[in-house]
Formats: sequence, structure tokens, C-alpha cells
Amino acid sequence: MRGLSCVGVLVIVVLYLSCVEVEGNSPAPAASTDPKTVLVWQVVNPVNNTLPGPRFNPAGATYQNGDKWTIFGGEKHKDTTSGPFIYSDLWDFDFPSNTWISRSYTGQVPPATWRSGLYTIDNRFLLWGGRNSEANRYIDASSISVLPPGTNDDPPQWYQESARFSTNQLSGYTWVAVNAEDEEHGIYTIIYVFGGTDSFEVSGVGVTWKHTLATIQDWTEVLSKEVNDIPARYFHTSIYRPSDHKWYVFGGTQNVWEGVNLHDLWAFDFHEEEWTKLIPLSACVPQPRALHAAALHPEDIGMFVFGGLLNERSSVADLWMWHFYDSRWVQFKTGGWSDPDNRRDGHLMTFWTDAAGNAWLYVFAGDMSNDKKIGFLGDATQFNDLHRIALSTKTIGCTKNSVSSCNFVFTEEECVGMLHKGLSWKVWLIILLVIVGVVALIIGGICYYQKFIAKPKENLSEIYYSDDEGI
Repeated sequence: MRGLSCVGVLVIVVLYLSCVEVEGNSPAPAASTDPKTVLVWQVVNPVNNTLPGPRFNPAGATYQNGDKWTIFGGEKHKDTTSGPFIYSDLWDFDFPSNTWISRSYTGQVPPATWRSGLYTIDNRFLLWGGRNSEANRYIDASSISVLPPGTNDDPPQWYQESARFSTNQLSGYTWVAVNAEDEEHGIYTIIYVFGGTDSFEVSGVGVTWKHTLATIQDWTEVLSKEVNDIPARYFHTSIYRPSDHKWYVFGGTQNVWEGVNLHDLWAFDFHEEEWTKLIPLSACVPQPRALHAAALHPEDIGMFVFGGLLNERSSVADLWMWHFYDSRWVQFKTGGWSDPDNRRDGHLMTFWTDAAGNAWLYVFAGDMSNDKKIGFLGDATQFNDLHRIALSTKTIGCTKNSVSSCNFVFTEEECVGMLHKGLSWKVWLIILLVIVGVVALIIGGICYYQKFIAKPKENLSEIYYSDDEGI
């Protein structure tokens, strides 16, 4: 009977390992490169053949009406023994001329950083937070680095603005800067920060903070009036949507080492300062993920999400859109970018609209983790390549009325089926293992009870009554 209990324990262990493997599966992009059936990724080769170094988790932001994309910092693992290399360089990618330009700067230069945040507002760059080594060393969050506009002929100067932050350290967060106006202060900038981790990436923070730029005020916590507030997380992604003045947050993780990832979508209303969970109207949804990227479509039809880490072993290359008006997720059929190099986490992504009005989605850099190479352990591959894909509404067919008008997308039946394709035999195996394990534990428990607990009590009772009769 002890053997049955051992079988039950063994089954539970196998079940756990099976579950871990199941969570790592992801629907693969379509293999076709036919532009009539799939959206085709294109390799972007800069005309000057000058590139930033390979990296993941850099900070990035666009400016000059979206024609320039600025990249700061990031990390590259040399190997598993010598540790990471942290960048402190600043690059501009000029979309119209298709060139990378290394920017020079002076002043109170921020340290080499990865997993920090870069944001632009009124053509000013705001850099804050992050880490500067693989060890548990975080950038001092008591100040914000600000870089005004400038050129290489007239280099801009970084300067620091006080931003007394209670934890003094944070990474893996998302943030947004919005302008406000009142009679007393005129126009001023408020920075909102949500989530992140202030420990060694084992737990997330579920707090929303705000700070008024160019003041000596402390950060203040935005207290929710709702009971069911947005859960804690880090390595999530977010976009600001000006048309409804809301901040959208998707996914992230509560413990990246254990694969406790999320795939919920929330919207923050700046007027009410409240989070609201958005419920999809279909079963077709992205898998839980972290270290993915998101961008707002220029024509305001939706939020695009690409890639990410399903668990600490597998990056993915799927492209999704949350349709703002239809409250549904759709997954696009893509091709032209070879697998597995198209699988990314810790990358950057943004839209650019060319002079002809075509919307292009650009993806830069990132990390590729798989079953044998794990980015968090320093032996995965980092990239410095640049890819783009055409996503104008005239190309993809999507309108604000309904997702049913979208082309190059999986149907809901295909999407749901593909999310579980390849898992069916594992699902049945898990069900079988659960049944066998439960039955083995029950039988083992019953036998143990009868042999070692129930029978001795019965014998003692017989002996007691026998002596009583003798008296």
C-alpha cells in the first residue's frame, strides 16, 4: 500500500512538470510568406550600416512627430561567467532616412541603465529608474534625468530634477507623462508610474504613483476607490491613448522565475484616477506573458502586442491587437521572419507613419529565450536587428466598427483551437495522471487507515471488555 502512495506522489510531480511545459507552449506564426495570405515582416537595413550594439531591455521613445526613435541603454550578456555589459549610449533612428545616429550629450549624464523608462513630452526626454548591474543594484529614483532637444552640433545637456521617491529603487515598471492645466499653475506635467519590482525580481508592486514635474513635491500614491484594484505586477507593458485620455496596461508577471504571468488588460482613467478591468468579448486572447512590447496604432483602432516571455524558458513571436471599439483580441497571421529568431522578449516596438500615410510597426533588439538558453541566466541571444511590418488600415482592413472587417487574422475558432493545438495529448495525459494519482492516494490512505489505525483500536476494545467480564 505504501507503493500506491509513492505512485500518487510521483504522479503529482509528473503532473507539475507537465503543467510547466504546457504553459510554455505558444501558437506559432504562419509559415507562409505569401503577402496575399499573411502580413510579411521585412528586415530593415540602415543605409549607413551603423547599428547600436545587441541588447535587450533598453529604453526607447519617439519624438519630432514620431519621425525619430531614441534608444538609451540596455543590457548584453557577454557569457555566463563574465557577466553582463550595461550600455549608457544614446541613439536616434531616423525613419525617413533609414539611418541610425549615435548622439553625443553632456551635463549630468545618467549612469548605464537597463529596464529603465524613457518618455518624451514637449520634446523633452525623461529617464528614470532601472538597474545598472545584474546584482541587486537599482538606479537612485530620487531624481529624474531630463534631456532637452539638441543636435550633435549643439549637444543637449542632461540635468536632474528632484523626484523624491519613497522606495528609491524600481525597475520593470511602466510610466506615462501627461500635461495638465489650472489657473494657479498654468500648464504642468504629471508623471504616473505603475507596478515594477523593488526586489530581486521575485515580487511585483501593485501601487500607482504620481509626481508633478519641476516641483519638490514627494511622489504620492493614487488610492483606488474600487475593492478589486489592478493586481501587482512587473515586466508588463502599457500605452497612452490620447483620444480617451486613458492609460492601458497589459500582462506582466507576479514572479518571473516561477512563471506566474498575467494576460489581463486594464485601463486607467486620468480624470477619475481609477483602474478598470477590460473583459474581452471572445475566448481568443493572448497567452499570459511578460517582457512583451505594445504600441498604439496611429489610426486609433487598437493596441498592438508582440512577443514576450511565456515563462522563463520560451519567447514567442505572435502579433495581437486589442480592438478598442469591439473589445476583442485578434491575432494576425505573419510570415517572412524566420523562426526562432523572430521570437523576442525585452524588445522595443513603435509605429511610424510614412509620407504616403502607410503605418509601419517597427521592432528593435531584444532577447530570445528557449528551452536550453534562458535570458535571465545570461546565455540567451541578444539582437540589434530591426524589422518592420505594414499595418495600415487599408492593408489590414480593420475599421473602428468591428474586428470582423480585419484581414490576415485567425478566426476565433482557429485562434482558440491553435492556442490549444499541440496541448491536447498533454491535457489528456494530465487528466489521466490526475485520476490515477487521486485514486492511488485514496486507496493508499484507506489501506493505511485500516491497517494501522482502525484495527489496533478494535483489539484494544476487545481486550478491555474481556477483562471487565472477568472481574
